[in-house]
Amino acid sequence: ALLMPDPIRIRTMPMLDPEALDDEQCINPLGGKVEVPSEESAAHVVERPSMPLKRDPYDRDGTRRSEGKPEWSVLPLAKYLRGVAAQIDANLQKHGSPPAEKLDEFVSKLVAHSQKQARHAPRRVRDILQNLFSSRFAKFWNFVRNEKIRSATPEELKAALIALADALQELSEPRVATRRGQPQTDSVTQDSLLASSKR
Repeated sequence: ALLMPDPIRIRTMPMLDPEALDDEQCINPLGGKVEVPSEESAAHVVERPSMPLKRDPYDRDGTRRSEGKPEWSVLPLAKYLRGVAAQIDANLQKHGSPPAEKLDEFVSKLVAHSQKQARHAPRRVRDILQNLFSSRFAKFWNFVRNEKIRSATPEELKAALIALADALQELSEPRVATRRGQPQTDSVTQDSLLASSKR
């Protein structure tokens, strides 16, 4: 028969009141004298022996943060689209018009990255963004499926990106709406998105 060993019990000292330790020496409950460290050397000692001396870099032993998710904003997406439009403009001036296959691959990556950024948006805003992108790319690209409808020109893509960035920038500006006499700010309204997508 297999016998299980008894668990090891660690003998712990009861916590002493720090005010009772006003002498340089105190009496150990187990017998003998124990020297109390001075304030300079005790600065690095933690009051409870079960607490680690160093902070865990992965915050496994710290308190949990009760902060919620940071609020999602359309501004980084608008900035990204403006940067891509500027990149297209610079490449057109330096190298001229790219081959159709290379431009299609570029649009595919652009749409995939835009979908990835929009995926983190709240559900209501995500649907509005999808409608806005779909309407701007409708002539040459299926935004939802990330499929080519027809070949696009770099100028057409640049114009669509600038229009999208302007619409997103307009959406990020807070609007003041009054409900029952109290002013409230609403950063994204469906009416403003639909109006900007029809331009």
